[in-house]
Amino acid sequence: ILAAVLVFGAALLFFQTAHLPNLDYGVSIQGFAVGFGRVLWSFFAGVAVYRLWRMRKAPSAPLAVCTLALIGMMAWSNHLVWDFVGFPMLVYLAAGAEPKGVFRAVQTRFGGASYGIYILQWPILLVAERHFRFDSVIQVVALAVVVVTVALVMDRLFDAPARRWLGRVLSPLVRPRVATAR
Repeated sequence: ILAAVLVFGAALLFFQTAHLPNLDYGVSIQGFAVGFGRVLWSFFAGVAVYRLWRMRKAPSAPLAVCTLALIGMMAWSNHLVWDFVGFPMLVYLAAGAEPKGVFRAVQTRFGGASYGIYILQWPILLVAERHFRFDSVIQVVALAVVVVTVALVMDRLFDAPARRWLGRVLSPLVRPRVATAR
């Protein structure tokens, strides 16, 4: 089933890139179909990469190498190469990285807030665009700082407590049952 979903998602993404100037859609109901294609491919490609990584762990790539690769991919405007090759490879290589010391605490904290960053960046941008033109790097950096700060606060006040509560409530339901001899 996973392979079929990936093939369908890939075909949808290829079709969309052939007929659209870019893939920056999906944040409104008018662009839902394009956003659906992006999410379908990205999510299930992540599932496939995780399964592959569990079967055969890649050698861990240093954080600096992963960061430089990400910057390089962002500078190159070919979305298909990012979506189909770059990001899955980067995730596969970075999955085995074990940060140490202060980096571990920082990455754990930002990892906890990553979904908040993802989900909050667009509405914050829409509100901010009413007041700023974002024609300078300083304004873009300030926006990023605001998004990350709001996400970190929301993670601490809402997401982390909700995850802990759900873990306590749901853990009895998902514990594996131990087979007993009859």
